[in-house]
Amino acid sequence: MKVFRPCGWRGSQPPGGATTYVSWLFRELGRLGLQESDLGSEAQQVLADLLDWLGDQPGKAYARLVSWQRLAIDRLAERHREWRDRALPGHEVVEARPRIEISAYVNQKENLIVRWYPAGWLASGRAPAEPTDFRGFRDQDVIGTAWGQRPDNELLWLRGVGALRPEPTPVWLSNIGINREVGHSILICAVRSAYEGLVRNLARSCQVSVLQSFGFQEEEEMDEAGHTVRRVVGWWLEDRGGGAI
Repeated sequence: MKVFRPCGWRGSQPPGGATTYVSWLFRELGRLGLQESDLGSEAQQVLADLLDWLGDQPGKAYARLVSWQRLAIDRLAERHREWRDRALPGHEVVEARPRIEISAYVNQKENLIVRWYPAGWLASGRAPAEPTDFRGFRDQDVIGTAWGQRPDNELLWLRGVGALRPEPTPVWLSNIGINREVGHSILICAVRSAYEGLVRNLARSCQVSVLQSFGFQEEEEMDEAGHTVRRVVGWWLEDRGGGAI
């Protein structure tokens, strides 16, 4: 049996970010003489989409988000003046940044979809009581998109993520000669790292509320060298209630 060496979750900010986990996965594939297809069709698709996304950053959706032409500059300036007027003498006035919320979910096709919305958009049933920080925001979840196009506010789209299965598989149930679940474990770490890195990058320009975050279940396993590794054996998306970043 060909055995992937596990890579534990090192947080979303290891040197290199998501590419740290991707590099580990490719080293293991090379060491074992395997191809991406040996991970399974869904995992192969996740890896291909993730590589495309990493190579295209910051991407069109990010550029449209921070474009000054889409921002309600007068509203941001008014909020900054309000904060300045309320600030205590000698205290620095925080810059007024556009407020957004980030939504992440896995759809029925097992695809991970991450989109941004003006703050309060989803909680209000897509009809905020107050004007947002963006002019002419078009909710393409409602109005749809042209055939073959993705929504303007879509920041990340990875096919097949919901099909990743890092759970331990009993040897007697595995008939493919590979501990594929460890490869899936490494890959879901890369996906989470990419998502959380995206949120951190957005927080440099915007006031971000995260509606969903990743959760991991980890178990201690022994690698071939006898070292203990806390491997990811389960994952999910959980509601955060709009925690600010």
